[in-house]
Amino acid sequence: MPSLRVQGQTFFYETEGEGFPLVLTSGGPEGLALWRPLLPLLGELCRVVCTAPAASPLPVVALEALLEALEVPQGYLGGHALGALQVLDFAREQAGRIAGLVLVSPRGQRADLAAALGHPAWQALPVPMLVVGAPGVPSPPPATGRFSTVRRGVALPEVADDPLREQPARLGQVIHDFLLHCERQRHLVRGASLLL
Repeated sequence: MPSLRVQGQTFFYETEGEGFPLVLTSGGPEGLALWRPLLPLLGELCRVVCTAPAASPLPVVALEALLEALEVPQGYLGGHALGALQVLDFAREQAGRIAGLVLVSPRGQRADLAAALGHPAWQALPVPMLVVGAPGVPSPPPATGRFSTVRRGVALPEVADDPLREQPARLGQVIHDFLLHCERQRHLVRGASLLL
């Protein structure tokens, strides 16, 4: 299994597919095994890099150096459990490097996740965001469309707390659809700006 040593941290990683980058991380070394079932589906759409630090927690500077080592100047970033909160912290500091965020079952030291995600710094992030498996995170009204808002909370009703562990195939499809929607929107915006 390939690994990188960055900022004193060892990261194990796997890649699949080509195209725009999606980097998935977790709060600990078990993350590779958890993300692995999603690689074939997501790899059909993009270059997916599944990473896991050998130890936790993952400082923001280490995540930034990891993206540099993987040659990802800008892309989608996803995290699971504590990794989701670390990705969110990175996005607050490096929003220009993020095309979109995928937060799966965010967990950590924060007692009230809904309050943390309702914080103005999170609300001000100018990127599309998918939040899955986070009870209490509000979803947009149905009239706004499936992924048409910047913030999107998705409930998978059959799953108690952790869709990555309990329903990876369904989660993979939700992430796939979200990324496909985001890329279509990005290309529409780019096309419109060329016409001006």
